Amino acid sequence: MFPLCILVMVLCLQFGGPCNAIHVVELWNLQVEFGEPAILPCNGSAYLEEEGTVQWEAMGEDVAILRGGELREGDRFMGRIWLPSEEKVREGDWSVVLQSAMFSDSDMYECILEGRKTLSTVWLTVTAPQVERSLVVPVGDTAILTCYIEISRSESQNELQVWWTKDGNITITGQTRGLVTDDTVFLPEDFSRLSILCDTKEKCNLHINPTSVRDNGEYHCLYKAKDSDEPRLGFPESITLTVQETIPTVFPSDETTTENPLDPVLVHLEDPTQPITVMTESQPMEAFEEVVTSFPDEALFEGREETSLQWDTLPWIRIGLIAGVLLVTAMVLCVLGALRKI
Repeated sequence: MFPLCILVMVLCLQFGGPCNAIHVVELWNLQVEFGEPAILPCNGSAYLEEEGTVQWEAMGEDVAILRGGELREGDRFMGRIWLPSEEKVREGDWSVVLQSAMFSDSDMYECILEGRKTLSTVWLTVTAPQVERSLVVPVGDTAILTCYIEISRSESQNELQVWWTKDGNITITGQTRGLVTDDTVFLPEDFSRLSILCDTKEKCNLHINPTSVRDNGEYHCLYKAKDSDEPRLGFPESITLTVQETIPTVFPSDETTTENPLDPVLVHLEDPTQPITVMTESQPMEAFEEVVTSFPDEALFEGREETSLQWDTLPWIRIGLIAGVLLVTAMVLCVLGALRKI
């Protein structure tokens, strides 16, 4: 005896009539990471002749309603639902894109035509993202420690309380109102350095700016959706922060560059950016003339040259003086001899 499903398939192939009353529900198991878009598929190409409203629901809660090509979003999904292109919608692609998936989006979604015919059922699971559990920053930089929080869509963010502990001691706590957080710092000297900033109701970051060495330690994020709840650990359960001190750069002292300032080769080796003149065989005279003409005591040599010329004429003057003295002496002797004084 043939199973019932095989009998129905045979009837569909032979007559086609029974198949008009049967439609297949698409089943999907979808898993995405926190913050990533989630595409909820729904193929309605077989129902283009049926005019009606396409409605996406999550356990009875409206997610999106598509009527006449226009989209209306559910209250809790406002601003987060996108449709494929208008052309694809006309072709029967009634999928929706859920932007920035959160933990609270994990649920069963149904695509329903005219409120009575389910076309697609999607089980969506949102997983935690990859997070570094240890963070190393230089002293003085900003450290951002991320905490992910799991609360249901029905829980109000206005009552959410978040706080951080360091090595078991409470460092900062905050009461969120929407995406605004009122911070309370338990150490007064850290008031201007610590703050809690929430990107969404399920992601709150601890900002430390500027960091100091005393910020080293193990940090935990805790939260509760309302006062009556027990504190719960966020994800990741702990983050280890290491603040490194910067090592000062040591520059060489000036003594290494002034040891022999007149040696052009040493200067060139210590400072390769300085040009060095290389004398070629074809330029000996030009180099010699450049050295002579650039000598700082050129005027001194000019004075010496004039003095040497004067001393060259000095022997002739001496000879004349001696001859004159001898001549005068001879004349005096002659006069005295004539007077017979001698």
